[in-house]
Amino acid sequence: MTKLSSLLSSALIAAGVLLSQVSVASESICPDVQRGTRLKTVALFDGPPSKKTTLKPDHTNKSKKNIRLEWDVAHVFREGRHLEVECSYGPKIPPVIVKPPSSAKKCVFVSKQDEKPSLTCGK
Repeated sequence: MTKLSSLLSSALIAAGVLLSQVSVASESICPDVQRGTRLKTVALFDGPPSKKTTLKPDHTNKSKKNIRLEWDVAHVFREGRHLEVECSYGPKIPPVIVKPPSSAKKCVFVSKQDEKPSLTCGK
């Protein structure tokens, strides 16, 4: 019984670690709302936005109601550089600049007609 208890305990710990990683990866890195306005678009930069080194999405899926953009960003960190994201809310609201974690391998922007847009960066 002790062996079974130990195995179950190990399995629960592993499941908890996995779930915590999944929840972190699914959180949007851009604020949902700025000055009462929802997130509209994002731009990813290899370095600071002032250098204007915009990364183009590696994968794009657009329809009339949905947009999904994916960037493979692991190379930026692997080469010793950093990634910055410009979260845009409209022409009258200053963008918010955020830095995804250096452990990020991929960033995904999703905008669906009936849901709030989000950008996630993770593994």
